[in-house]
Amino acid sequence: MKYEIGDLVLSNAGRDKGSFLIVVGVLDNNLVFLADGKSRKIEKPKLKKIKHISKINVKSTLICDKIKCNEKIPNALIRKEIERIKEEL
Repeated sequence: MKYEIGDLVLSNAGRDKGSFLIVVGVLDNNLVFLADGKSRKIEKPKLKKIKHISKINVKSTLICDKIKCNEKIPNALIRKEIERIKEEL
């Protein structure tokens, strides 16, 4: 499964099991950088193997656009996007 910047994922393993995170970077086909704005801030995202996450078929276009334009993303915005997307599910 291919992951892209802005995808909402659910952690299946580790201390953050059961939490929602947003993909903020893709290292290769097996590793992605994740942030949730609380325990994993955008300044220090979590590097996680894709076998330990599940893709939710929702994408945050706001986060994706800001990352692609090299704009600074506040952690509060990541938290708000995750909450907004969770309410839509």
